[in-house]
Amino acid sequence: MEAACERSASGTELLGGRRRHLAHRPGAARRRFGFALGLVLGTATLAAAPVGAAGAPGAPPPPGEEQIEPVGALEKVRFLADDARGGRAAGSEGNREAARYIIERLRALGITPAGDLAGAGAAGQGTPPGSAPSVESAYLQPFQAGTLQCHNIVALVRGREPASAEHVLLGAHYDHVGLGQAGGSLQLFKRREPAIHNGADDNASGSAALLEIAEALAALPTPPARHVVLVWFDAEERGLLGSQHYVRHPALPLKHCVLMLNLDMVGRSRGGRAVLLGATSGQGLLELMVPKAAELGLRLEVQPYMVPNSDHYPFYCEKVPVAFLTTGLHPDYHRPGDDADKIEADGLARVARLAYRTALLAADEPSRRFSWREVADAPLGLMALEALEALSGEQAFGELAHLAYGPVGGLVLTPRAEGLEVVYLEPDSPLAAAGLRAGDLLVRVRGGLLGPRARALGGPLARLWLQLAITGPPALVELRRGGERLELVHPVPFAR
Repeated sequence: MEAACERSASGTELLGGRRRHLAHRPGAARRRFGFALGLVLGTATLAAAPVGAAGAPGAPPPPGEEQIEPVGALEKVRFLADDARGGRAAGSEGNREAARYIIERLRALGITPAGDLAGAGAAGQGTPPGSAPSVESAYLQPFQAGTLQCHNIVALVRGREPASAEHVLLGAHYDHVGLGQAGGSLQLFKRREPAIHNGADDNASGSAALLEIAEALAALPTPPARHVVLVWFDAEERGLLGSQHYVRHPALPLKHCVLMLNLDMVGRSRGGRAVLLGATSGQGLLELMVPKAAELGLRLEVQPYMVPNSDHYPFYCEKVPVAFLTTGLHPDYHRPGDDADKIEADGLARVARLAYRTALLAADEPSRRFSWREVADAPLGLMALEALEALSGEQAFGELAHLAYGPVGGLVLTPRAEGLEVVYLEPDSPLAAAGLRAGDLLVRVRGGLLGPRARALGGPLARLWLQLAITGPPALVELRRGGERLELVHPVPFAR
């Protein structure tokens, strides 16, 4: 998609640039790449592990979660990503077939339609061909994308407090790039003839996950306290047009949206790994999601950055806390090879369960709120490496990006003016045992400054220095906590 800017109802500038996720895969390939990088730099490097441990025990699953299962999720992906859908380009017949499929399942579940009935109008513009305007169009939110007629699909699970407008929103886009001729295909760098881009991972996987969540919500014996809004966005591949339209015309006022969860490309988990972006926009959101991921056996890598690469971004611009779940890039991204037979159904179901557990906790506890916070923009170096990975299909660029910008020693870090801010740390990590806390500002370790001031190590070099410093003998770590300057030793010396 081409870069596109427009202003939301509140005047916030929304950028819908060529997209993709800051998602990197840990594992053996990363360790090999890290060793090679260490040889180049003349020093050893250690690749940081994702946050969260697979297989950690937890509480019993919540009611309804048994409805989220791999076989059903994969069946939905296969329909949406079948050649018969023609790649689901916005405004195409295959896209409308996908919309009808989603609506039929929502109707069968008895989930309330929450589309724009007035927008469907007497002209019937909101109704896909073959649909009954009195029923199917009630789920649709029509909008124009140039000359194309597009449709968001909006549904509502009513909460126990009908007088309140507070709600949690889960979203996923259901469109893809069709034959790739209107832009968005990376295969055109290698060949010119059109080919169906089925978009099984991007984003039939997220759309299927959202349908699985709808089934779980419909099976609840008692509805949650807050409402839950489900939205399948259209025309995401054309510049986040569906989500930009929705934030201007929400089913419920956005000021009452306590959390937006976005599912985009969640079908390639590579052995139970997922990436979480943007969650630092909500105070306390990481502390909720990371343990839940561990309970589900997901190794969750947290990226504390914000980029305008998917449908969470327009909500973030309206100061709604967001969390973006993805399993990341792969060589089939925006290419004809993104087919259903490459989807990892078990991992897809796990990601859907994580989104369900998060949404249910946020919806069923009215006292739980996630105060919105501004999130640092993704560094240009990280975005450049992501672009190179997407264009080339070579995962080595993603491995390098993880080494330079990923977690360090169980810490999720954000660069600040005078150091590295700890936005999350694993509770059982050595640095937590040494006394480090979320919110601390790391200023110096082993005498090396960590901020971008004169003679300091900024950005990736600061992370590299920190990684090297904490893997050697006990190191003195200088930090700032509020207005107080503190020192701690890591690792904690063995007590004899």
